Amino acid sequence: MSFDSSFNFYILIDTNAILGSQICFNVSISTKALEVNYYNNFLTQCFSVVGSYDPNDKSVYPASTLDISGDRWLTYTIRFQNTGTADAQHIYITDTLDLSLDFSTIALLSYSHQPILNFESSGILKFQYPNINLPDSNTNEPASHGYVQYKIRAKDSLTIGGIIENTANIFFDFNSPVITNTTNNTIINCSIPPTIITASICNGEAFYINGALYYIEGIYEQKLITRFGCDSIIELHLTVSSILNTASQSSEFLQTTAIGSAYQWINCATNISISGATNSTYQPTQSGEYAVVVTYGTCIDTSNCYKINLISSEVIFQTWYNSTSNQIQQHRKFAKAIKVFCD
Repeated sequence: MSFDSSFNFYILIDTNAILGSQICFNVSISTKALEVNYYNNFLTQCFSVVGSYDPNDKSVYPASTLDISGDRWLTYTIRFQNTGTADAQHIYITDTLDLSLDFSTIALLSYSHQPILNFESSGILKFQYPNINLPDSNTNEPASHGYVQYKIRAKDSLTIGGIIENTANIFFDFNSPVITNTTNNTIINCSIPPTIITASICNGEAFYINGALYYIEGIYEQKLITRFGCDSIIELHLTVSSILNTASQSSEFLQTTAIGSAYQWINCATNISISGATNSTYQPTQSGEYAVVVTYGTCIDTSNCYKINLISSEVIFQTWYNSTSNQIQQHRKFAKAIKVFCD
C-alpha cells in the first residue's frame, strides 16, 4: 500500500476557523489477518489553519515541540502559489535541513505536482518542478497553488530544550526566492514517571487532590497536561482506617474490642476524662454513663455512652456473748456483692 497514492480526499474548512489552530485527522485500519506490528495501524495528522494572506509557507507536525519518547518523526508541508502576472514555467524549492535530523530517513509523502527530489551532502533538500507552468492567481486562482509534503526522523542524540528549525526558499523562474516562515520544534521528553502519592485517611474523611475528593480505599489516577502537552500522571494509593469501637460489659468491667494505640474513658455526664482510665477495660466506681475514646494512628473514635447502675447489698453482722467459751463472737450473715447493670 502506497501512502501517497492510495487515496486522497478534500474537505472545506469552516470560514470561522481560527488562524493558527490545529485541525487533526485520526486514521486507523483493521484486518482479520494476524499482524506482527499493530502499532502502525494508526495515524494522526494535524494541519495548521492558515489564511490566503500567506500563500507561501511551511508547517510542521507535530507543531512547536518534539517528544523524544515517541517515534521522533517530523512531517513538513511546504505550500506555494504563483501570485505573479504570468505562468511560472519552472519552480524549485530548497530546504536546508537541521543537523538534528537524520538525513537518511527522508520520505516523500504527498504533493500537488510530481517533483524531482535531490539531496545534497551539505544537508540541502531540493524539490524541482521543471516545466510546471503554474498559472498565476489572477488567471486561474485554484490552479495557482501547489504543495509538497515529506517526513524525516530526528536523531537519537537530542538535547532536551534544543530547537529544530527549518526554513524553505521557493524560486519562481529567475526571481528572487520567496522565503517561508521558520518552523520550530522544542525538544521535550514526555516519558515522565507517575508521581505516586501514598495517603491514609480515617473512615468518614476524604482526601483532596486537584479538585477531587476520594473517600474509598483504592488506587486512583489523575492525568494532567504539562505546558508542553505531555501527560503528567498522579497515582494516589489511598487507605482508609476504621476503628470498630464497640464497648461491652464483662462482670464489673466495661471493655472495648477496638485495637488502638491509646485509650481514654470519659464520664459522659461531664465529658471529662477519667484520671487513670487509659486501658481497654475500665471498672466504674459509681453509677453513671461512660464512653471510651480510642486513638489509632491519626484516627480517633468515641464509643456510645453506656449507663451503669451499681447496687451493693448490705452486710449484716450478728454479735453475741458465748458464755461457754467466755468470748464475744460475730457472724456475717450476708456476703458483700456488687452487681453491674448496663442499660
